[in-house]
Amino acid sequence: MFSGSLAARTCLVAGALGTVLLLGPPVGAGTITVEPDGSGDQPTIAAALAAAEDGDVIALGNGTFVADGNRELWIYDLSVTLRSQSGDASACIIDPNGMAASTRRALQFQGTPEGFRVEQITFRGGAADAAGTGGYGGAIWLEAGAAPVFEGCIFRENLARRGGAVYAAEECTPEFIDCRFVDNEAQNYGGAVYCAADGAHALFISCLFAGNAAGDHGGAVACWNNCTPTLEACTLVGNSAPVGSGLHMRFGASPALTRTIIAYGLSGAAIGCESGCHPTFECCNLYRNAGGDWVGSASGLEGTAGNISLRPRFCDVTLGDYQLCPGSPCLAGTDPNPECLGIGAYGIGCSDCLFVCCVDGACHFVTPEACADLSGDLITDPAYPDCVTNPCPVPAESMSWGQLKTRFREATGN
Repeated sequence: MFSGSLAARTCLVAGALGTVLLLGPPVGAGTITVEPDGSGDQPTIAAALAAAEDGDVIALGNGTFVADGNRELWIYDLSVTLRSQSGDASACIIDPNGMAASTRRALQFQGTPEGFRVEQITFRGGAADAAGTGGYGGAIWLEAGAAPVFEGCIFRENLARRGGAVYAAEECTPEFIDCRFVDNEAQNYGGAVYCAADGAHALFISCLFAGNAAGDHGGAVACWNNCTPTLEACTLVGNSAPVGSGLHMRFGASPALTRTIIAYGLSGAAIGCESGCHPTFECCNLYRNAGGDWVGSASGLEGTAGNISLRPRFCDVTLGDYQLCPGSPCLAGTDPNPECLGIGAYGIGCSDCLFVCCVDGACHFVTPEACADLSGDLITDPAYPDCVTNPCPVPAESMSWGQLKTRFREATGN
């Protein structure tokens, strides 16, 4: 890891066609603006990186950056902030493929210091195939001890063979703070993130992983080969993989999960492990994952160190709102884990939480407490906005064989 300003540096930028340009010494200082249409202080992100000095800010205008010079960018010994001008990540998008069927990443880091920051930008539509860098990291590639910091960024709909959105190689220590990884896909491992080398330690704080998928292992995150990622106050929901819908470990990987939710995995258990894994869990909630929750290498940890398996009570799963309802067991200081400071990426986000409650086939749209008073069963957090049409299963009516024959004769007239 590098620290402090570097008086002399070389910045290489790889264009979309793989051409590597050697950029001259930095000029200018302060804030450098770039617009999607090529206006601004510099015409492209590559040109802005070439002009930047340590400590500068490269501010991107709202819109989608798709042209050459705005993708496949190699970043080396440089400490600047790359951010959206508006502070709205959803409005400032780097799409290296322009949604076309080609294979390009957005950013590639080699030995980049932690002084390089990326803030409030969406990375969408990146792709990596098996050529060149092995199909790892659809949007972001990190190698040789790279340690950039991403804050408030969105990684959406990226695709790779491994690490749908991000790949972290040897000795890399990137940080992701308040980021969202949504609907990314890996053909093999790590639907959103793949960390697979000694010394790699990615840190995720208050991040959301939703709807990511992997064809083999680790719907949200896959970590191998003594990789030691940390997930602190994160929410993993609705991810899928045959092995480990939320997280997969292999070959000595030792992830640390604190105050994290893994819920509603569509396939696979909450976590998967093979060949020597050493995960740790503290104040975590694993709930209703298709292949099981506290199973495998997590077996026996429920009920210890503040770990639970209870309905998170998200505000609205159907709308992708994973903030918490009042009364959620994931809120700070809440029974049965009052020692925990809060579980998941978000706190309370809605005042009234009504759920579908099924009582003998009848649907009631009420609070969880009212449902308990009715001795009913809650439908998942909440999967339906109301009781129309009634989603509750009608109980089967029990009857004798004689009653069945009588009903049949009445229905057929025989």
